[in-house]
Amino acid sequence: MKEININLLNINFKEFLPHIIDAYTSVYGEDYRDTIEYKINNAIIYQYSNYIGLENYINSLKIYKKKEIIIKYLKLCNILNKEDEKLDYENIYKKYNLSFIDINSLDDMSTSSIFKFNPDKFDDAFINVTKDILGKKFKNVLEYEEYRKSEEFNKDLDRINEVKILFIDLIKEYNEWLVDLLECEDYIEQERNKHDDFFNKSEEDICNSLVYKLPKHIQEIILKLSKNKRMNILVGNSKEEALIDSFSKKNIDLLNMDTQDYLKYSIIKRQKRYLEEIGVSIPKELIFTRGKNEIKEWIKFINSKDVKKFLPYSDIIEEIIINRETKREKYENEYIRFKEDYQKIINDIYINQKPNTTISNEVLREIYYILKNNNICVSINSEDYNTNYSSIMYYTIVGSMFGNLDFCLLHEFGHVIDQNNDKIGLEAQIELSSVVDDRYRKYEILNEVLTDIYAIDAKKYLENKGIYLMENDTISEKDESDFNTSMYLKKLLEPFVNKYRKYISKSKIKSSPEELYNYIGESNYEELNDIINRLQKIIEEYYISGENEKEDIESRKDYIDEVNKLNKLYASMDEYYQNIIGSIDDKKSMLN
Repeated sequence: MKEININLLNINFKEFLPHIIDAYTSVYGEDYRDTIEYKINNAIIYQYSNYIGLENYINSLKIYKKKEIIIKYLKLCNILNKEDEKLDYENIYKKYNLSFIDINSLDDMSTSSIFKFNPDKFDDAFINVTKDILGKKFKNVLEYEEYRKSEEFNKDLDRINEVKILFIDLIKEYNEWLVDLLECEDYIEQERNKHDDFFNKSEEDICNSLVYKLPKHIQEIILKLSKNKRMNILVGNSKEEALIDSFSKKNIDLLNMDTQDYLKYSIIKRQKRYLEEIGVSIPKELIFTRGKNEIKEWIKFINSKDVKKFLPYSDIIEEIIINRETKREKYENEYIRFKEDYQKIINDIYINQKPNTTISNEVLREIYYILKNNNICVSINSEDYNTNYSSIMYYTIVGSMFGNLDFCLLHEFGHVIDQNNDKIGLEAQIELSSVVDDRYRKYEILNEVLTDIYAIDAKKYLENKGIYLMENDTISEKDESDFNTSMYLKKLLEPFVNKYRKYISKSKIKSSPEELYNYIGESNYEELNDIINRLQKIIEEYYISGENEKEDIESRKDYIDEVNKLNKLYASMDEYYQNIIGSIDDKKSMLN
């Protein structure tokens, strides 16, 4: 497959290593080649399975290919505006009125349902064909009927059929292209089946245990129902929560609030289904047109003596909800440990390399959380930092990485290069949390942004040599400025990196912040980190709140205030640096 250079199920990372060593040597400098080479060549890279991430990536790949098919088609029709090639395929599809082509049916490996136009009818689909391919427009049906009787129509129909045949050839090309994905799609199906089998069984077990939390007379009714009905009532499914939850205290309180809320109708709908499932007759007059009085009548109905006896007390429902979530978490834990990767990582990375070794609970927890959260990260293969250690890179395909596989890989190798025992880059104290946002480690954001900047430089080095590791140049993103970390932070740190790269590089590769702050001042370094953490929080809140739709972040007062502080800080760094360099020069002259 020309779009990607790898087997997605089994990536041969070793073939990339010489290129990555060269790229990072160009970033850090030739003096560091031996260190970079040693760390990269000794790293353990473990690719683990993640069928959802792989499926999302393949879907992105298909969208890319569909756009390519549409662009080829429009070029064959001589109607493509060059600038429109930059649009995503859905916008191209809309702009050129391609509703007569069912682009999504391409994945069915069939040509039978692709075209939806009928020249015998005055329908939108056929009108789009004549307008876009032939440049003809019709004011009304009568004008179209006249056209249908003309010789011109037959000639135009021949042209439309020619274009249709051209598109069918493109469909064949797409179908042949899909064949290369069959191995991945078979794997995804197998893994999904394993996952579904495990969790369907666990949901049944949870359901069977929860029945006995109910009062005996409700138990007897539910136990007589089909398995699917019992499941709907007590555990729900991926699309809908359990019907019994609709009678929770939270939902009952919401129904009694004096507001007109669409959520009330959703709650009532589920309450009705619960009552119908267990055989309670609902009066015909309780048919809703979304009025306040109807909600009051419904509340009166479920509080009536004849209905209330079929509703568990709210404290029983709360107990069921808590019990269900506790059991689900237990099964989730079991599933991660049930996965082949969990035991394989333990064997391949630890047991096989160090027979009779005892693996600590800390390491087992780390493996568990990596697999649970589908993390791509770098860890360390040694619990004794006085012995030779090697970095471990845990790698998996994630859908959001489409177009960025090379960058993500280079970013992680950036961490491999910067790792020294339990330290990584500027994070020499990984146990400290940020005082601005304790979801992050104290130096995590600054270190991540700098690692991204170095990874971008490494990728540019490879691209300038025509080297693409995992994705080819047609799908590999040319601009990662806003990927992983904010483009605003990268832009703001640019003058800092340009001036102090020599000391940043030394500090990162030795995991020794003092190699940097000895030249810019320790207090300046700490203030820089604090400003970056505060800016990170401002930027996150800016996007979460939706303010990015209303104003440019660079015009926000809190953002401007932090940028002004940063500029003053850069001046303070420069002054400190000049004093240090002057002092060094004075010492040199004294020695001379």
